[in-house]
Amino acid sequence: MDNLPKRSDKEIQYNVNKLLNKMTLKEKIGQLYQQIYSNKYATGPTTTAKSIEKLIKKDQIGSILSLYDTKKMYKLQKLSIEESRLKIPLFFANDIIHGYRTCFPIPLAMSCSWNLDLIKRQAQISAYEASHNGINMTYSPMIDLVRDPRWGRVMEANGEDPYLSSQIALSYVKGYQGEDLSNYNTLGACCKHFIGYGKVEGGRDYNTVDMSDRTLRQYYLPPFKTCIDNNIAAIMTSFNVINDIPMTGNKKLIKELLKKELKFNGFIISDYNSSMEMINHKYAKDEKDVALKSLEAGIDIEMISESFINNLEELVNSKEIPLNLIDDAVKRVLTFKYKIGLFDNPYKNFYEDSNKYLLLKENREIALKIAEESIVLLKDNNVLPIDKNKMIAVIGPFGKSKNVNGEWDALSRDKDSTSIYDASKQYKDYKLKFSDGCDILGNDDSKIDKAVDIAKKSDVIILAVGEDKYMSGEAASRSNLDLPNIQKKLVKEILKLNKKTILVVHAGRPLILTDYESKCDAIVYAWFLGNESGKAILNTLLGFNNPSGKLTMSFPYSVGQIPVYYNHFSTGRGLTKENKNQKYISKYLDIPNEPLYSFGYGLSYTKFKYKNIKTNKKTFYNNESFIVSVDVENIGDYDGEEIVECYIEATNFSVVRPVNELKGFKKIHLKKGETKKVLFTLRKEDLAYFNIDMNYICEEGLYYIKIGSSSNKTIKTKIKFKP
Repeated sequence: MDNLPKRSDKEIQYNVNKLLNKMTLKEKIGQLYQQIYSNKYATGPTTTAKSIEKLIKKDQIGSILSLYDTKKMYKLQKLSIEESRLKIPLFFANDIIHGYRTCFPIPLAMSCSWNLDLIKRQAQISAYEASHNGINMTYSPMIDLVRDPRWGRVMEANGEDPYLSSQIALSYVKGYQGEDLSNYNTLGACCKHFIGYGKVEGGRDYNTVDMSDRTLRQYYLPPFKTCIDNNIAAIMTSFNVINDIPMTGNKKLIKELLKKELKFNGFIISDYNSSMEMINHKYAKDEKDVALKSLEAGIDIEMISESFINNLEELVNSKEIPLNLIDDAVKRVLTFKYKIGLFDNPYKNFYEDSNKYLLLKENREIALKIAEESIVLLKDNNVLPIDKNKMIAVIGPFGKSKNVNGEWDALSRDKDSTSIYDASKQYKDYKLKFSDGCDILGNDDSKIDKAVDIAKKSDVIILAVGEDKYMSGEAASRSNLDLPNIQKKLVKEILKLNKKTILVVHAGRPLILTDYESKCDAIVYAWFLGNESGKAILNTLLGFNNPSGKLTMSFPYSVGQIPVYYNHFSTGRGLTKENKNQKYISKYLDIPNEPLYSFGYGLSYTKFKYKNIKTNKKTFYNNESFIVSVDVENIGDYDGEEIVECYIEATNFSVVRPVNELKGFKKIHLKKGETKKVLFTLRKEDLAYFNIDMNYICEEGLYYIKIGSSSNKTIKTKIKFKP
């Protein structure tokens, strides 16, 4: 295939303006309309759209959502080029969240690898597969900050920390978009959901959000700013109301913050039908008002809803909307189409046999590697890795189930994924017996007795349990975060045997594991790991992979503790060891204040010791940096990888600040008995915060620098900043 021309921004803008001058008002409005081709992929109200083909011929539709059939895509593109007046190509968009056909772990799981290079690599593979099937844009990365596991969409996120989420977002953007959007191997990326969607009240999807400007800018905005600074192609607005305004109609946050203050020059798209839902919010009075408020707020493309194509022409002719608002939106859309090379080759990446680009052997090897690094070892009472001479019973519905890809799995197929049972066939020296015990859901307990009989004859039991894939994801909020009842019954019967028991949990969110923490000898959090799930899990349990994953979202003791997260504020009556028996203290009567497992927590089969933390100076000034170092020693019995985490704490400030703030991390490999010195370079920007006057500054004072294996297990030193 020939390389497409490299066009400068100046040349692209010239071409865009030239085309814009040829367009009628109807044709301009058409570029601002995205419709789903088939209700088969609807994630909301089914479409009532007029014939897609007729709209294409009239230049009255600009892009198509959720079409995976490359032959149909080709025919639609052919219509736009051969039968429309202006021959403006369509672009095709899909939700490619953790792989296209090759399925990787869900994003929350991948974030637990803290491996930015691997996350970038999976994004490159996803882009390669999707782009070679005619797709031009992915609605990813999802960079909502998440602190509430009741919200099902935490499975798409990167956890509860803005710094880590920003770094991971950058890996996604660079992986999808590469250095040149016109490259045949790349996709345009669209980060979502702007903004605050992860903070919906009660963890209930599509619900209300209320937060201060400081909270928004300090915690929820940084990942979006990182994406903007690295030229992401698009941003999608969220479904929620924020501070009493539906996000899709929020002029202050879209037009003033994104477009003016942050100078975002890509296009902004509404989420599925979110513009029309402003009527349900009682913010817009009718469809015409929806169109007016959405365009004035700064929306460039309306997804699914038809308020733009039905009302914008009338609003312009009545002078309620100036034409320049529509022109600005159209320019953004056409600019994207030029940048991805569609005007140079509208049939870019359509092939006779697109399947040959999918599910390649080398890509499955990457999927296995990232699945292994995404697993988090939560507990091990010296039962892991499992000795070869042990009789092993694998009990539970996820022993043989291929339901391991998780929600938003695009074109991946369960039959292409490996279960623990599938993977066990490669380890003929190990003695494994399997029994489902029950289904993932339902009430049939007839198989439990057989499972108990098999477990009785074993030395070690692997309990493979978890959520069904559709129990997490969009529209999958839960108030009860325990295992399904039938699986709880199975676990209870197995634990009565008092044998060495390893709980392996498949899920798209943190579940409540408090009871199991005290009763199981080991707990392995396996998430939904994609195509190579079974092999990654068994490699870990048998010791061929030493787990290194660490949590990016805190696990609560109970639902009543939510939201619980590591970067919280102190209170005036904080709980300490000394005052724990006093009454008038900020505490629960029945559980600890801290989460069951904190952000950054994760075990290895070896052990690491942190010592000798120090800075290279006692005071630093404006325009200076300082170095903090620590020695990390592998004092265990295995070689292993450790994620070294660097936090800061301000001892005082003009506003309250968190007890810990992540500012850096490094993943290192240490041989048994080896010690490495790990260095972090920090600047005043790393210690900055939005102060009392909403200025992002580092105030004069003393700061603790903390380094350790998790947010609640660090050693510290201090440094003073003087402006």
